[in-house]
Amino acid sequence: MKTAISLFFLIAANICGFNNSIGKHSNYFQQNNLPLQARVVAEIYKRYDLKKSSLNHLYPFDGHPGDSTERYKLDQNKLKLYFKSLKNTLPVSDIFISDLNQIYQDAGIQLSRTKQYDGPIDGLEYDLIYKIQEPDDIINHLNEMKVITIRNKSKSSFIVLGIGKHLRINTYLSRYNNTWLIDHLTPYYL
Repeated sequence: MKTAISLFFLIAANICGFNNSIGKHSNYFQQNNLPLQARVVAEIYKRYDLKKSSLNHLYPFDGHPGDSTERYKLDQNKLKLYFKSLKNTLPVSDIFISDLNQIYQDAGIQLSRTKQYDGPIDGLEYDLIYKIQEPDDIINHLNEMKVITIRNKSKSSFIVLGIGKHLRINTYLSRYNNTWLIDHLTPYYL
C-alpha cells in the first residue's frame, strides 16, 4: 500500500511538473545553438536534479542506511516501479534501463551472499543516474556546456560534452520515434 501511495504521488508530481522541469537552462541551450543531442544530455541532469527526491521514494531495497536491524534486500516490485517512473521522467532508452537493471541485479545477488545491514550498498556508492561522485560539478555548470565531439548516424549519435577544462561527458543516444534518448552516459574528469 505504501508503494502504491508513493507511486500515485510520484506520477502526479511528474504530470504537474514534467514540462516545467526543463527550467532556465533550455533557453540558454537553444540560444547558443547546441545540438539537440547536447540539450537531451543537459535535460537528463536537470530533470533528475528536480525529480530525484520523488524518485528516491521508490528506493528498490528493503532496509535503509542507519537501520542496522534489517538487512538490505532487493525488492523486484519496487525496482519495476522505479524503472517505470524513471522512463516517464527522464529521456532514457530501454538500453539505459537495462544497464541500470543489471547493476541493481548484481547488487541484489551480492547482498544475498553478504547480508549487508548498514552503510552504502556495495557497488552503489554513487548515484547511478549522475554517475559521478560530485554531481554539482555538472548541475551548477550546465550553462558552460560545450560540444567537444559529435558523430551522428541516422538513428544514433555519440557526443562528447565538456564542462570547464576538466570534466567531460561521453554519451550515446538513439533516436526513437523522432526523439533522442540516452543509451549510455559516462561523465569523467580529465
